[in-house]
Amino acid sequence: MFAKEYCLELIKRNIEITIDGPKDVYYFVPNKTFWSEWSAHKEELKEQGYRVSKLNGKWIVAYYTDAELKPNLKLYEGEIVVPDGLKLRPYQEHGVRLILGSERLLLGDDLGLGKTIQAITAINTLDCDDVIIVAPAFVSDKWYAELKRWLYRPRDIYVNEKEYSGNGVYIYSYEHAVKLSPFSGKIWDYCIFDEAHYLKNSKAQRTQSLIGRKGECIEAKRYLFMTGTPALNRPSELWPLVKFIDPEGIGKNWYSFHLRYCNAKQNKYGWDVSGACNLEELNSLLCSRIMVRRRKGDVASDIPQKERVLVTFPVESPTIASILQEEKEIINKIRSYVGMGAIRHNKSVVEASYYMRGFSKINKQIAVASIPTYGAHINKILSTTNDQIVIFGRHIDFVQMMGRYLNLPENNIVHGALRVDQRSKIAESFRNGDIRVLVATIASLGVGVDLITYDRNVRVIFCEYPWQPGLLEQAEDRVCRIGQKGNVIVEYLLIEKSFFHRVFNFILNKNKTTSVISDGQQKDFKLKQKSYNLDCFIDLIKECDKFGSDELNNIQSNTESLLI
Repeated sequence: MFAKEYCLELIKRNIEITIDGPKDVYYFVPNKTFWSEWSAHKEELKEQGYRVSKLNGKWIVAYYTDAELKPNLKLYEGEIVVPDGLKLRPYQEHGVRLILGSERLLLGDDLGLGKTIQAITAINTLDCDDVIIVAPAFVSDKWYAELKRWLYRPRDIYVNEKEYSGNGVYIYSYEHAVKLSPFSGKIWDYCIFDEAHYLKNSKAQRTQSLIGRKGECIEAKRYLFMTGTPALNRPSELWPLVKFIDPEGIGKNWYSFHLRYCNAKQNKYGWDVSGACNLEELNSLLCSRIMVRRRKGDVASDIPQKERVLVTFPVESPTIASILQEEKEIINKIRSYVGMGAIRHNKSVVEASYYMRGFSKINKQIAVASIPTYGAHINKILSTTNDQIVIFGRHIDFVQMMGRYLNLPENNIVHGALRVDQRSKIAESFRNGDIRVLVATIASLGVGVDLITYDRNVRVIFCEYPWQPGLLEQAEDRVCRIGQKGNVIVEYLLIEKSFFHRVFNFILNKNKTTSVISDGQQKDFKLKQKSYNLDCFIDLIKECDKFGSDELNNIQSNTESLLI
């Protein structure tokens, strides 16, 4: 390399994202020999990758070469501190060493591999006095319990504390952290963000307050971001984390990142960054600079593989048939107002928004009207197996009515209206085997909660679906975690010809896209198919219908009230 040949003084080395891919950049102080060569062979040197510019009034030389995208995160070589009687798995100890080797890091281990334990072990080894943990509200109890168990020396633990009460570990929900702007001006020893995909929107107040605006974000000596799903939908969601963790490297230039990895295109409405491209390269770049990512199959072979089954049902109910027809009409209306992802004119914004709200309501109506259909299928599972079952929906109305249909007590139904401590007790009862069937909204139990059943077989059944495919996987892995020995079956229940039945493969393909970002390769979902024809379905209803006509009429009347 010319720089070595002419003894240029190296200032620093960095990485930059360009349209042609990531480049290693070496910055040098030019000398007389270089200026002589530059004057004589400027174009030739530019072709070789040299650039000349001024920085703070002084000339510098930058040499660009293709980046070597191989993991080069630093490893901590000291002793790892773990409480007596507890032991880390080998991959967890290695993860702790990588965490301690960086002041800012994204721990993206697969769901259920013990990210919380690794974070607490890092706190032990650093012997931190002041730690702040920001996490979803419903996992604060989990953090509290794990801290009590894994902290090497006793520390005071505070949950959503309004004022600083001295050294200790402070746990805040994202909502409380934003409202309080915790202890402005204080510098913490360690700041940990759990479920860091909550910070995916750079324009959101949550992101701006916690890691966005300089001077307002939480200040700490070290930062750790934890999530098993770094990108729920698309690579642009990584930008806030990338910018904060590696501001002088991957996160230095918004345009370069989005052009290279988000297929960014400019239109009359601004920049469209909803695309995805060069994802394998992005994965290599993340793993070489800021992210630690291990998959279950690579490091924890004792966790059972999930069996996924798509179960479809015929349209046997006139009510459902009527709703599906209305859904079709609304979709056609939306298509007439939305063209190629952009609203045609201002009037259409209001009208399209109106129909989108109607579309959301229709999806809820289909789910509620399908309760007798899905419930009959679930009853058959209950009568023919000993499996524990977790049923996920999106709406409180749906989970409450499904619980009533299955004749479940209130303690078996979880939704956002329940307090965090109530949800934790119900989850514990499910783990202990005291609850066989649990019905929950995805938002209330789909993230950060441990629902392993140990040696008992378990089924996760989805009756409603989020748009973000990563949330499906998050919810599935509440049961598929370290300690689970029994088989895990995941069922997706869908009514034929419904919108989500038609786009289900599209949702899974989105998950394949995000898996390339996380793992460098597409996941193979190995989805089995099971369909009820009309005759089999009628037999199923007759066989499994445990309610009399009065109860069915009650369910139907509740369903119709939601359709108004």
